[in-house]
Amino acid sequence: MLNEPDPCALFSSLRSLNYSVESSIADLVDNSITAGANAIWISFRWNSGDPVIEIRDDGSGMNADRLAFALRLAGDGPQALRDERDLGRFGLGLKTASIAHCRRLTVTSSSDGEISNLGWDLDELCSGQSRGRWSMTRDPAQIVAEHVERLGGANGTIVRWRNFDYLLGGADPADREDVFNQAADRTSAHLGMTFSRFLLRASNPLRIECNGREVELWDPSLEHLAAVWPEIRTKREDLPVAYGPDNKTRIQATVLPRRDEFPSEEMFHAAGRNRWNSLQGFFVYRNDRLIYDGGDLGLGFEAEEHSKLGRVIVDIPNSDDSDWALNVTKEALRPPRNLEAHLKTSIRTARQKARARYRRRGPRTVPPKRTPTASVWTAPDLSKGAGRYKVNLRHPAIKALEDQLDEQAWRTFKLVIKLVEQSLPIEHIAQLRTEEASSFTSRLDVTSLRALIVQLIDDYRGAGQTEDQILNTLHNTQPFNGFPDVIEEEVERSRPSASDAN
Repeated sequence: MLNEPDPCALFSSLRSLNYSVESSIADLVDNSITAGANAIWISFRWNSGDPVIEIRDDGSGMNADRLAFALRLAGDGPQALRDERDLGRFGLGLKTASIAHCRRLTVTSSSDGEISNLGWDLDELCSGQSRGRWSMTRDPAQIVAEHVERLGGANGTIVRWRNFDYLLGGADPADREDVFNQAADRTSAHLGMTFSRFLLRASNPLRIECNGREVELWDPSLEHLAAVWPEIRTKREDLPVAYGPDNKTRIQATVLPRRDEFPSEEMFHAAGRNRWNSLQGFFVYRNDRLIYDGGDLGLGFEAEEHSKLGRVIVDIPNSDDSDWALNVTKEALRPPRNLEAHLKTSIRTARQKARARYRRRGPRTVPPKRTPTASVWTAPDLSKGAGRYKVNLRHPAIKALEDQLDEQAWRTFKLVIKLVEQSLPIEHIAQLRTEEASSFTSRLDVTSLRALIVQLIDDYRGAGQTEDQILNTLHNTQPFNGFPDVIEEEVERSRPSASDAN
């Protein structure tokens, strides 16, 4: 008995896969690379409120039979024998990556002079006479003719997305064009990182354009800087390569230059993409395609300011996909148990060397004065056996808040602080072993801390403090004093420009 699934229900279910726009388009770029493309052009066109996204490549293209197979769900599944350079995985990417954001997917492809056009339209599958039938769609003749003209008689493929209910459905109508344009910006940045090795190839490098501009190249080892800063290869400390027990997984730890070692501030910020702390830890490549961009791989290492220069580059083959539990979107994975010890050794070494290098810093922008450190907590005098732990209401961050609150709000805030003081779990803290205590106290949310530093700098500037005074205060205030680079970076970023002064 034939028991095929309902196409509307199946496609609607597959739309729940958690694809970002940028990861979806990266999936389509995978297909283009596998098809031998040398150049890929991506366009986000707002089109007066009827937006279109198209991905065009100059790969080998597909004839009618191959295109129909490519649009088939799970055409080449995870068990299929794949070429070792194939970037595919489940045979779902083209379909699921597309319908995650739009309701209409069509493909025009040219292969040895044969033009094919085919696709899926969820509105057609879910309504009218097509309901319950696996009925494919085609673009109007005018659209196909435009695509053929853009392909210029050569082999290649154009993927076209329309009807963006998921991408734009949750946005206010007045904001939808901005949401659409922001998706284009994120996509360009993501592709420049995900496919950096293809863009950096010495022979026949890949070219990717997004809305007429080449994507911004970024490599976690900063190899992309070598063209303008050849010394990066000597400034960067590459540790000995290690291999996993399968002898196929390659692990390379590296320690990047300090801020004061970069030839310019602009290059330093570009090297860290303005988020140095979150771009530390592991970077995992599958067939030279980045699938994990910074983090601990679930191995229990916290991102912190002092280890931000350390990165571990891991290369895995596509034959190990199931061992790494790689998911459909190629964004979630888990290292196999037999590799955990190797990975932990590499990240520990990288972090230790990164901390040591971080502490060998050049001269500060403004040396902090030797003033007493402003603590968040005041401790009781244990020698007298009396008193209690109290929040320091003179802490600069709390003092800045007091200046902004009216009298009633400040009284309420102090009552909340008293509640925190009286609820401090002293008994639990006293039972912690030394190593446990350090792990609890070191987990600072650097993003929130940076936001607070930015706010304080703005408040202090508004109160007329000089830059030296601001630096001195923050360098001598807990917990900011543990993050000197963040302080100096944000003070510099907030410095009024010459045009502002005029």
